[in-house]
Parts: sequence; C-alpha cells; structure tokens
Amino acid sequence: MTDLHVSWTDYHHLIETLALKVHASGWEFNQIVCLAKGGLRVGDILCRLYDVPLAVLSTASYGGKDNRKRGQLIFSRDLSMTTPNLGSRVLVVDDLVDSGVSLERSLAWLHHKYGFYIEDMRSAVIWYKSCSAIAPDYYSQFLADDPWIHQPFEKYEQMSLEDLAAAHRTPSGVMQPHTQTYPLLTLASGDVLKLQMYRFQGQQPGLTVYCQANLHGAEFAGNGVVQKLIEFFQACEPHHLVGEVRLVPVCNPLGVSQRSHHFASGRYNPYDGRDWNRIFWDYSEGAAADIAAFAQVHRDLDLATLTQHFRTHLLAAFQRELERLDNGPGAPVHERYRCRLQALALDADILLDLHSSSDRGLVYVYYFQNREDRAAAFGLDFALLSDRHDGNACDEAFIKP
Repeated sequence: MTDLHVSWTDYHHLIETLALKVHASGWEFNQIVCLAKGGLRVGDILCRLYDVPLAVLSTASYGGKDNRKRGQLIFSRDLSMTTPNLGSRVLVVDDLVDSGVSLERSLAWLHHKYGFYIEDMRSAVIWYKSCSAIAPDYYSQFLADDPWIHQPFEKYEQMSLEDLAAAHRTPSGVMQPHTQTYPLLTLASGDVLKLQMYRFQGQQPGLTVYCQANLHGAEFAGNGVVQKLIEFFQACEPHHLVGEVRLVPVCNPLGVSQRSHHFASGRYNPYDGRDWNRIFWDYSEGAAADIAAFAQVHRDLDLATLTQHFRTHLLAAFQRELERLDNGPGAPVHERYRCRLQALALDADILLDLHSSSDRGLVYVYYFQNREDRAAAFGLDFALLSDRHDGNACDEAFIKP
C-alpha cells in the first residue's frame, strides 16, 4: 500500500475545492450531515460557507495498531443537531470513501431514521478511491490506487498528553518563529508549490528586515545561511532583538525544482526564458510612475511624513496590481510569482537578497546610494555601488526612486 501525505494547507484547499464543485453543480440544499470523526472539519467549513445548519452522525469502524484495521461499523444512537428537525435536502459529507461501506450504510441509516423529512440527499467527500463500492456525488480528488492517506491531524492519534507537553516545553525566554506558508503555484501534476516565511519578533519595536535566499534556484549556499540565521535567532532571547526579522529560506521553489539530469539549472523561468531576477514589479513604471506629481503635492511635508505617505502610495498601487492578477482572465507565471514574493517584503525597511556562485567567486555585497554604512556592517572586502538600472532586479524594485 502506498502512502499519501497531506499538509494542512493541502487539506483546506481540497475542502474549498469540494465546496466549489458542489456550488458549480447548482444543487441547493438546506442541511449538512457530517460523518464524524473524519467528516467533522469538512462539515464545519462547508456549513460556514453555505450558512446552513450542521448535524453530526458519529460513526466508528477503524481501530487496532495505527487505526488501520477496519472492524464493525458502529453508529451513534441519534444525530446531534441544534434544529428541531432535519432539513429536506441533505448533503452528507465525509473525508473519504474507501471501501464505501461506511458511506453506503450511513445513507441507509439516515433514510431509515429520518426518511420522512428527506426529499433529496447527496454525498460529498474529499477523496474518492477507485476501490469504493459506492460513488459519491461530489469529490475533490479521485485516487486510482488505494493509498493510505496521512491526514494532518493524524499525529494526535499517536501522541500522548505527556508527548504534547514535552513538545511545547522550550527554554525560558527563547524565541520561536511564527511560521507562515503561502501557496504559490499548482503544477500540472497537482503538486502545490509554496513559500514559507519565518518571522522573529523582538520585544521592542524597530526596523523590519527581510532576507530571502536562492532566487535563482541553484544557488543553495543561501539556503544554508538562512537556516543558520533561524538557528541563531532561536537561541536568542526576545529582548536581544529590536524590530522584526523575516526569513525565507527558499524564495523560488519553482526554480529549485528545475533539474537537468544531476544539474540544478533554475536561473531562468522555463515558461518564457526570463531571468528570475529580472521580473520584479517596478513602481517607477505604470500606476505609481508619476513621482514628480506626487512630490509636488507633498513637497511641504517633513521627510518622515513624506516617506510614510509615499509608502502608502506604493502599497495602494501594489494592491491594485494584486487585484488585477486575482480578478483578470489570466496572467503569466512570472507576474503571479513576483507579486506573491514581493508582498512578503513590501513594507520591510531592509531587504537582503542572498545569491551565490562557485567556491571561486568573490564575496561581495551590492549597495545603493546612501547605504555605505549598512554595506560596511557586513565586514566584507568588496562592496559594489549599484547606481544604474539593471532590469527589474529584486533589490532594485525596493530601492527606487
């Protein structure tokens, strides 16, 4: 038996897909019945989206080691619900149909107990296995084989409260990052590429520093640097940090996935041949381009207020760009990617974009006008002043005008 591992992000995405498939069918219902425990989360999300009452039918059939042994199917005595009666058009939801026995007998149980209320009843599941004896009316994913599905909450079935307490024990005062995952692209295979960011927040407010690595997909040294930074901050106490640090170890999962035999290429977008570091949204072009007009209107402001107003102006222009991508008929891969990545750092005060070459390359830092002091803080032998436009590179997108 093969294994299918499902993350929380994938799990919620599949439930949302299921909700949209039911909606697209045009069928209207006024009641959801979820089969617990597997269907609880499915029913909870769907009843919130559709704003219809939820009833719970508790069932049990799996047990033994790792809950993999199918036994006798047991039903609760009655439904758990808050309405006086069951609705007349019922959507029955569960996480999957495996053999199909649980769903088939659950539908029969509902007809037997509540048939005088029910005019129409349909079923919806996340996973529909080909070995099932019954086909659900709606499903998110069809599985031609029969994998064992490892759902994201499975770990709690093997965990004791003592294990949980031990996992939550950390040395006093040690910082732990707030980890955020952002879906980026869905490949033709169905695999979802994501960006993951680790945020360390100090006790005192201050500057926000954003650091990313491996924009070109094959420059893996930066991944190691960011990992070391994560370990460094985890060993610090919160009062050691002023402000916020955001770390993205792999900022281009699509580029990292590009391989030719044993060689990781990753420098160019395979869809259009663009250099991954020459695609970024430049606010000196397009909707935010009239910088002279902005300066004229705000010329009497002090520098701090002017800076804040200009940031607000840029964020508004960027938001319009995001809305264009989200609401339009389609967009190139590089446009969707750049906006998802730039959104993580658009409000940062300092941007560090880590690149690497061979072990024979020089170690240097690019810096921009009036940033000499920050370049010197790296303690490197070489620092290059970037004073000319080089084609919508990531760092340039954050420094102009």
